[in-house]
Amino acid sequence: MTKFEYKTIEIKSNTGLFSVSINQEQLDKLFNKHGSEGWELVSSTPLSNNGVTYRIYYTFKRPI
Repeated sequence: MTKFEYKTIEIKSNTGLFSVSINQEQLDKLFNKHGSEGWELVSSTPLSNNGVTYRIYYTFKRPI
């Protein structure tokens, strides 16, 4: 049976007066880095308040 290890990273949005954003280019670089280390994205969990997402947790796994 395959065993896995897990890693969870937290991404906080940049919050301005009229906008909330996450730098997609930076996120792609981070995901590509983890992918090159053998990590596979298995879930994303957003945290929202009043319809605005301010934080997302991404969970990765890889075989050990």
